[in-house]
Amino acid sequence: MMNTIQGISTDQAERPPLHHLLKLVLAITVLVPVWLFTVLATRAESVPPKPTAEPAKAAKQSVYTTFLPLVTITLPPVSPKKGLAWTYQYCEDVNSIRALWVYDWGMNPKICNSSLESIPMIRDADQWARSKQVGGNSQWILGFNEPDLCPDQACLTPAQAIPLWHEIEAQFPNKKLVAPVPSQVHLNWLVEFRDGYIATYGTPPRFDALAMHWYGFSHAHAKAVIDWYKARATEFGVRELWLTEFSFPIADKGTCCGYSQTDVMNDAQKLMTDLDNDPMITRYAWFAPRIDPGDPLLVLGTAQCGGPLLDFTGKTLTNWGTMYRAH
Repeated sequence: MMNTIQGISTDQAERPPLHHLLKLVLAITVLVPVWLFTVLATRAESVPPKPTAEPAKAAKQSVYTTFLPLVTITLPPVSPKKGLAWTYQYCEDVNSIRALWVYDWGMNPKICNSSLESIPMIRDADQWARSKQVGGNSQWILGFNEPDLCPDQACLTPAQAIPLWHEIEAQFPNKKLVAPVPSQVHLNWLVEFRDGYIATYGTPPRFDALAMHWYGFSHAHAKAVIDWYKARATEFGVRELWLTEFSFPIADKGTCCGYSQTDVMNDAQKLMTDLDNDPMITRYAWFAPRIDPGDPLLVLGTAQCGGPLLDFTGKTLTNWGTMYRAH
């Protein structure tokens, strides 16, 4: 006989419905793996890791003495234009001043190293008569030095210089030629030379650059000479100007030739700024790194008015040397 409880048979009351069984199975399926993972993870954290290797023993220390060679480092010049009119050919002077190129008024200038450009000069007719070859390590050749001055310099009239220059052009077709440079006293020598060359050969002389010389005490005077050359370069169709000799009076002696040390140094700084910033001026060279104290170039009247960059021993920079080195 089947008993009933509140309308439900006892068989039904003792057996849970099927959907309850399904929920129980689902709960077991989800919860058991979670519990098992938690237990395993906790166990893993509680067990200290097994050392992978025995700690290495400290290596025995040794002390070694290393000897390094003494190396002299030469800083590159600030301006690639900067050179030296090289009165005494000491390579250490080039390093002291940080110059990039040199010339020494000769056809075979001394070569200190491959990074220093040594430019030959055909100074006068006598040099050219002795040899038709030049040395150095440059693609450039400098022309006659102050041909307007006699007897100490090239001492050539324009008429005398014209055929010699024509020979030089023929001898060195693949070299670049810097025009003969008169002193600042006779600038028109250059114009007469060019006009005479055209009259003789029907074409202008080959000038790849014009050279200038200037000595004085003021920026204004230097600028006037440079402006004259810039006008000639434009007229001749020449792109480059080289200031191959220039100097101010000694700036170590207080007042010199009526100009104070301060005034002259200030004007020198102005000129150096002009030279560095003017794209037409591609080279400049101070005269000179060293000058013999007994040289008449140092004496103008009773005052010393040359401008060496170093003392005669080469060990100490003058005020000019300190200034020039910084450019």
